Amino acid sequence: MAAGGAPILFAITDLSVRAGTGWLRPARTIVAGVNLVLRQGEVLALLGRSGVGKTVTWRAMFGLSSPGLAVSCASRVPALTEAGLERWRRSSVVFVHQGAQRSLDPALSLDDYLRRLFRRSELGKARERFRTAASALGLDRAGSALARRVGSFSGGETQRIALALRLSGDARIIVLDEPSAALDFQVAQQAKTLVATVVKHFGVAVVCVSHDYHFIAGLADRALYLERGNAAELDLRTGLSVSAEAREWLELSAREAGEYARFFGSGSEVARPRLTRLPIRMSQGITADAR
Repeated sequence: MAAGGAPILFAITDLSVRAGTGWLRPARTIVAGVNLVLRQGEVLALLGRSGVGKTVTWRAMFGLSSPGLAVSCASRVPALTEAGLERWRRSSVVFVHQGAQRSLDPALSLDDYLRRLFRRSELGKARERFRTAASALGLDRAGSALARRVGSFSGGETQRIALALRLSGDARIIVLDEPSAALDFQVAQQAKTLVATVVKHFGVAVVCVSHDYHFIAGLADRALYLERGNAAELDLRTGLSVSAEAREWLELSAREAGEYARFFGSGSEVARPRLTRLPIRMSQGITADAR
């Protein structure tokens, strides 16, 4: 887990997202009062029931516009203009959407993708970073065979290749949007191990958007639970939260996870040690070292 003194990569205070304007579409609040600090080397879970606005929230956090939505915040770190935020986002943040591996064209080679993602002047470093990431994720064959087509790899290898390609840049923050969607329990645990490996080897920060307790348990350092337009901190270790729904969700999910663990085994070896790590309190806010 990132120590309290680890560098702050991103922070936002009093984020609000509203939808609808005018009498034909009455305004409603999707989420309000979001405050968080994201430090290097930590995993933050963004939790809540389906349809509560998790995807809208993370997009608003990083300045990605959505039609028909009004976004406001009191402050954001880094403090940049809209154009500056876009440049920072392109260089520092990687977004991995649901089923990212299925978006890869099996007819293209790994080097084809690197050529599409990076300028010619950046290609040499990108290839080296891809090889490093592929090796860290157990894909030594991929790192040494950039001419191979995506379709020649297995499904599990393709999932890791999709992540390695996104690590070929100089990203410092990774956003995973429902990373366990459509995965069975055992495959989701393998994906969870990949995330823990990436954090360990590259020191990135991860925002994991999910409603799947099995995936974030033992992986996330702390959590933000969205409920009916409000955002409440949830201590995944102690179960403490001002939100009764969040406390109930955690209790029921932990009980269910115990049943799964007895049936399938205890899960990820890499992620398990993170269970002993006490989450950093979000109430610390943005302190002097964030400015």
